[in-house]
Amino acid sequence: MPAILSAQIDVILPEVNARPGAEISIPLKIGELEGEKVTSFEFVVSCDTNLVQLLGVDQAGTLSEGLTMFANNHVAPFGRGRMKVVCASAIPLSGNGVLVKILALARGRNGKAALKLSDFILNAGKPTVETTAGVVMIRRSRKN
Repeated sequence: MPAILSAQIDVILPEVNARPGAEISIPLKIGELEGEKVTSFEFVVSCDTNLVQLLGVDQAGTLSEGLTMFANNHVAPFGRGRMKVVCASAIPLSGNGVLVKILALARGRNGKAALKLSDFILNAGKPTVETTAGVVMIRRSRKN
């Protein structure tokens, strides 16, 4: 019997713009999950705390809305610059789009902060994922 290959799923954090001091919602986007039987996911997101602080997650209007999710940005080795997110469901996720929103605070200065994704796992590793890091561009608005 030939082996059935599982699809590779793209996971993307976009580039977002923010003013210093603003709270921001960063959509974590995921490719098509239909038929992949994904019932759990976990990942770590990290950033430079001089520019961005991670506040938590928002599931409203996302593929994970209503599921049990935990975000740890308080207990070591996690903190305001490194957050672990885990989620599980009895019913497989389907569709594509925003999996969850990362909530953050743009600190009070101009700059460019990388948002790194690591240890991203769907189920116990199948299907596999390809992650793309994001960026927060912090700029004061120009006065005319």
